[in-house]
Amino acid sequence: RNFKKYHLEVPTFIDYTFRTEDGQDWYETVLKELDNGLLKIAFESDSLIRTCGYDATGLYPENRSVTSIEEKDIPEGFTANGEWMFDGEKIVPRIIPHEESVAKASERKAYCITVATNAINPLQDAVDLGIATDEEKRQLLLWKRYRVEVNRIDVTKAPDIEWPEQPV
Repeated sequence: RNFKKYHLEVPTFIDYTFRTEDGQDWYETVLKELDNGLLKIAFESDSLIRTCGYDATGLYPENRSVTSIEEKDIPEGFTANGEWMFDGEKIVPRIIPHEESVAKASERKAYCITVATNAINPLQDAVDLGIATDEEKRQLLLWKRYRVEVNRIDVTKAPDIEWPEQPV
């Protein structure tokens, strides 16, 4: 059931509701039907699960379909993080397109390089000024090595990338 926003002709404490294509009202009918103690998921027309919860009143169903899922049918590790879909019967892992994996890896790579550069700059300043402690010199080498390792990552191999461990 896909819910669309419907503005009420005579607003009460709300000025809109949500209705299915067949006219079922979210507040009058569907919430009562979904008050079953089961996990509720809200998914879009592309089947991507966008939100979930045991209390359907916390879901925002606009342009989404909502259904209940038995506890035994909830996959281990499931969250509404964009990595799961509803196939009409059950929750299944989303197959992430290669281009999306590459884009995420590129973002992560840029972020890691920025973090490393922000750590390196003041350490390098201390070395350049001749006032670096032994610990600062050690940290500088660790961060520079990390930045080089990150820079060498080929993001086209995503999602099969071994990311180097960030210095502590």
